[in-house]
Amino acid sequence: MPADIQNILLSLDGHERPDAIMQTALLAASLFSAQLSAIMLGGTPTQILSLAGEGLAGGMMDTVIDEAAEQHHQRHLTVKQLLTDLSHKGKIRWDKGSTSPIASDDPTLPPRLTLEVIDLSTEDDLIWKARLADFNIMPHPSHAPHAATLLRHLLFESSRPLLVAPQRPPHILGKRIAIAWSDNAATMVALHNILPWAHKAQDVTLLYSTHSQDHSPNVTEAANFLQSHGINATLTLFEPTKNHVGDDLLQAAYASGADLLSIGAFSHSPLRQRLLGSTTRHIVNHSKIPVLMNH
Repeated sequence: MPADIQNILLSLDGHERPDAIMQTALLAASLFSAQLSAIMLGGTPTQILSLAGEGLAGGMMDTVIDEAAEQHHQRHLTVKQLLTDLSHKGKIRWDKGSTSPIASDDPTLPPRLTLEVIDLSTEDDLIWKARLADFNIMPHPSHAPHAATLLRHLLFESSRPLLVAPQRPPHILGKRIAIAWSDNAATMVALHNILPWAHKAQDVTLLYSTHSQDHSPNVTEAANFLQSHGINATLTLFEPTKNHVGDDLLQAAYASGADLLSIGAFSHSPLRQRLLGSTTRHIVNHSKIPVLMNH
């Protein structure tokens, strides 16, 4: 991740009013004085059919498609109303006539925001825009009807970090950071990508555990790496319990006072990288704080 964050892409598709992801995005944009490039996935008959399901009788299929299309339309109206409200409150500067990122002009002003509807059938457009962002943001999986698609495109196929919003709007972001450490390539990517955040943080903690398969022998070297970049990190060992390892890690992050958790994201499917490892998936699904995923 570059040291100078300028363009943040966020997906505003969700089942409910997207307050949590929007608040997460505003906090991130404020932290870096960055532009917000918002996207929504367009509803085409093919897409709606895939969302509605297969194996339905003809007449029933038509009804389901119509209902899905209406729900999709209502989600778009909800998003646009939210952006209108935020614009009127002076929280964002919504450039309605533009879909291209605009360089930040004055860090004292609210962040600029553009909005573009992308046809899900043209997946290359979504992947390309995600690759051009400094990092991407998606709603909590429970709020995102296209969660698997977003994870695949915004993280694995874009090679950019992905910030996953919690279920409830956060009040603070990036002041106290926890980094889940394990001696592998994905975690090293996370260590590099957290640098812009860590330079602005008040506290950084490296979390490691004895139940890691590799026993994290290089956690001291990781701390030295951060120190070479001017970041003093606290090393915190958390012991395994009978709970899910993801729970152990989350509890350690909460105990450190973290408002952001950085993790390496793992996929155990060599053919379809949209499937996350069980620990990564558990953390993303249950975290009460934003999670920065790296691959």
